[in-house]
Amino acid sequence: MFFNLPHEIIRLIYSFDCTYKLQFDKVLEDIQRYQIYKNTKLYYIYDQQLQIMHCTDSLVRPNWICSSFRISREQMKNTIREDNLIRLRKDTLHYDIEHYEFHDEESIHSLFTLFD
Repeated sequence: MFFNLPHEIIRLIYSFDCTYKLQFDKVLEDIQRYQIYKNTKLYYIYDQQLQIMHCTDSLVRPNWICSSFRISREQMKNTIREDNLIRLRKDTLHYDIEHYEFHDEESIHSLFTLFD
């Protein structure tokens, strides 16, 4: 019922009490597929739905990806605390971490020279 109201009225309600927006933002944060964290050198990507934690060196073009399975939310919270991880809310993955294919440029080059 609340969300059927005109946007102007919803904004007005939020201006008086932002509790609803804060709660809604928290819910959205909890249902995000990937949560991205970082320490000084590594990126940790946690998939809450599948309970998988991936570690990698890049969010754009990784040299490696390491995955750990059956990582509960509590285990992830412990990892965050122990490894001093910082949540990166604005950063996104630039590839499909579940199906990423690594390509060794040297082997690709040698493959093309075979056909020449």
